Amino acid sequence: MSVDILTMTEFCQATQLAREDIHELVNIGIIETLASGQFDSEQVLRCIKARRLQQDLDLNLQGVALVLDLLDQNRHLQRRLYHFEQLVQRLHN
Repeated sequence: MSVDILTMTEFCQATQLAREDIHELVNIGIIETLASGQFDSEQVLRCIKARRLQQDLDLNLQGVALVLDLLDQNRHLQRRLYHFEQLVQRLHN
């Protein structure tokens, strides 16, 4: 899977958000920058999810951050469960 690197200007264009909004999302922990201060393309998708959560569920940014963290944890646990199920299945065959 290829991940593109975006400058702040490119990220603002991709997300249609102002720099100030991007800085707020970074400060709250909704999105992350690379060490270079740039963004990977996966953060664009996270930003879009955040905006939809905020609009659809009328959440504030702290609520959005919490929901995204819980979704990430759930996805991680689902992957672990899948791997454990595969291991158990191999042991029983």
